[in-house]
Amino acid sequence: MDPAFHQPLVTYPEVQLIIAEAAFRTGDQVTARTSLNAERATVPLPAVPVTVVDSALMDSIMVEKYVVMFQTIESWNDVKRECRPALVPTSAVAGGHVISRPFYGVTEESANPNALPDPVSGRNWNDPRSSVTPVDPCP
Repeated sequence: MDPAFHQPLVTYPEVQLIIAEAAFRTGDQVTARTSLNAERATVPLPAVPVTVVDSALMDSIMVEKYVVMFQTIESWNDVKRECRPALVPTSAVAGGHVISRPFYGVTEESANPNALPDPVSGRNWNDPRSSVTPVDPCP
């Protein structure tokens, strides 16, 4: 292990995309696009034009967040929360579904009764999509 290795806890691109999503959710598409384009400029990628609005802008933000934060728990949470980007797993992976929660190990189940999902819905207590099946959170 190299002691000089720099491992950031949070990165500029991640912050810009969080700002972009928050701005979009509050109705400020100008700030959302500005933050998205600030992040894209670091790669560099072309700016998202002003003609990209509403759902298409949100799609652009969430796809970019997924790419930037790939293999982190936050990108998985974004997919569960937003169903964006629209992931299409192969049929060999979880029966062709996007897994909405990790499976609990036997030790966790036997030692922590509060960690178990609801026996009827299969959802965790804080999952906003309680009416959706536990395996496939996105319609």
